[in-house]
Order: sequence, then structure tokens, then C-alpha cells
Amino acid sequence: MSEAQILKDVLELCHAHPAVKRAWRQNSGMANIGGRYVRFGEEGHADVHGFLKSGRFFAIECKRLRERATKSQQTFLDDVKAAGGISGIARSAEDAKAILDSAVPRETLQNARKSRKRLSKAHAR
Repeated sequence: MSEAQILKDVLELCHAHPAVKRAWRQNSGMANIGGRYVRFGEEGHADVHGFLKSGRFFAIECKRLRERATKSQQTFLDDVKAAGGISGIARSAEDAKAILDSAVPRETLQNARKSRKRLSKAHAR
């Protein structure tokens, strides 16, 4: 599976995850604009950034099966954890779910899923 497809799947999972308040694609790199190179983002930032409803920040780096994070990517992920956030490398949406679920108490996830089911039923009426 391509890294672009993994990223798409991870973002879809983040947007549907009951503990996630907001998630976005964090671009970084350089571009040639009008003959000038312009840097955007910071080197090493993860592919997906966001925060949980609890306020905790998270960062997820998407990689294909045999790829490894660069030194600057791993440093960023380690810094996020050191600051109290959640971070990890996802090679699939299931990996991203495990990263997010590890930071949320099980009962919180179960209650959020029940609430979503109740809301869906109420909207269907």
C-alpha cells in the first residue's frame, strides 16, 4: 500500500475516532515558487497532527511497511511524547487506532461509541 493511501486511511480513522476532537494533514518541505525556494512546516514534523477531546496533542507519522522514520521524524515523535502528547508510527489505520486508543481509558471509548449510536438513532427518526 502506498504512503498516500495509508495517510488517507489514517486521516479518515482520526476523523471518525470518538476521542479525537480535530486532526489534520501537516505538510512540510520546500517548494520552488517564482524561482525562489520556500520552506514550509518544520523538518521532521509528523504527517498527521491533532488533539483529543481531553486536550492532549497527538502526532502520527505514516510509513509503508518496511520504511523507517528519519532521525528528525523520530526526534519529533519523541519530543511530543516527552511533552505529554501521544505519538507513533502508523503503517495502517489499525496502527493509528492503537496509538490513539492507548491514550484513552477503555470506558471513555465505550461511552463515546454508545453516545454516537444514540445520536445516530435520534437523527434517523
